[in-house]
Amino acid sequence: MMAGVIAYLLCMCRKNSEHEAVRKIMKIGCVEEAYITYGEVDLIVKVVCDTMQELDNVVINKVRKIPGIESTRTLIAVTS
Repeated sequence: MMAGVIAYLLCMCRKNSEHEAVRKIMKIGCVEEAYITYGEVDLIVKVVCDTMQELDNVVINKVRKIPGIESTRTLIAVTS
């Protein structure tokens, strides 16, 4: 797939929900990578979508609806 929009999601999770959340996130289309992290955020997720509308759908209607995800921050890549 030719990348139209690359974004990194920083996800904060409810305590002890990280492993289940990352398993569910990896099943979402457009998600290329997802990692549990230590520090201020619990998960980092790389998403590659064709359009901003598709990214919007992934973040709002899929990732944020996963049980255990308490909040997200989206960083959109502009150059590599």
